[in-house]
Amino acid sequence: MPVFLDFFFLFITDEKSLQERFTGLVFTGFGEKEYFPQLISLRVSFPLNGKLRYNVVDEECASIGTIHRATISPFAQKDVIETILMGIEPNFQNSIFKNFKDTNQKLVELLATALETSNPSAAESLRRIDLNPVVESFVKTLEDYQNSKHISPLMDAVSTLSKEDLAEMAESLIYLTYLKRRITFAQESVGGPVDVAIISKGDGFIWIKRKHYFDPKLNSNFFKNYFNH
Repeated sequence: MPVFLDFFFLFITDEKSLQERFTGLVFTGFGEKEYFPQLISLRVSFPLNGKLRYNVVDEECASIGTIHRATISPFAQKDVIETILMGIEPNFQNSIFKNFKDTNQKLVELLATALETSNPSAAESLRRIDLNPVVESFVKTLEDYQNSKHISPLMDAVSTLSKEDLAEMAESLIYLTYLKRRITFAQESVGGPVDVAIISKGDGFIWIKRKHYFDPKLNSNFFKNYFNH
């Protein structure tokens, strides 16, 4: 029994178990001393010994300032929004990078095989070539082009949009995710009416669109009672 308890303790306290068994929470808005909005993403797991287990996902956090004037941060099903932001579907991009490395390795092997009979030492030298710098250079070149020609211009445009346009853009991105799920017969975990809100330093939290679990036209008494209180 003590061995089992030790194993269970290591399992539930392991960082990997937190990453695999979690729910996400996103906090965004302004602090009392902040002039620009901030976004913090958390992964929350089960409580242990009366304390909640969580960690901050640094790569998903965002901060707006005078240098980085805009950001779009998708969560959960991010593929459609990331395709719009990056100009290419992320899995497709990763496949290009992987296939580029695999193709170069096959080419090197073909050349080495052709030289094996006439020049074995040259063939062996070819096989020892490290292709990682070539692949990294290829990836960096594409990412630099992607950033300068697509991502940066898009973020510059977003930074100039009005609050109303930003709200409409956010709703449209969610709808596009739903639309792709529907027309490709994928699991429709995104859809239905979309809640839209704007948080600003001056006005605070303002609903732009908000769905109700009932038809407001059929429940006018609810709103009368709500506002009377």
